[in-house]
Amino acid sequence: MLPSERALRRAIIDHLCADAALVPLLGLPARVHTRPPPDPVYPYLSVGCCEGEARPGEQVLTLTVVSEYCDLEESRAAARLVRASLERAGIPGLRIAFVDSFRGADWRLSLAVLRLRATNASGPARNDCRLPVPRSAPARAPATAC
Repeated sequence: MLPSERALRRAIIDHLCADAALVPLLGLPARVHTRPPPDPVYPYLSVGCCEGEARPGEQVLTLTVVSEYCDLEESRAAARLVRASLERAGIPGLRIAFVDSFRGADWRLSLAVLRLRATNASGPARNDCRLPVPRSAPARAPATAC
């Protein structure tokens, strides 16, 4: 794991563990795990590994809320709280790209998945997948999107 990936992951974990708004959901100390616990207390938040660079200068990280509640209600509520917490975090370049909730394969658990994307200052701007055209270049057809 690269130092930038480790730093991003640590910043997210530290923020979520310190956020008082998540105490009713994740308990105190917060049930935030980097691997599934052997005897879990539900609900808990699982923080995946950074998936490297989807684009130059971008890292992807998946958070999963795992609930034993018989409906999707708790996992959806948890996803909303985690999302709001991350939006308050002020981590530069961090955005939430995807949120979904669904039943586990065994129908015993409900899951909420949050996919995060983080760009660093040296990476391309968010949502910009076109190459810049130098000003001195002759007029050409517009660059195509990725």
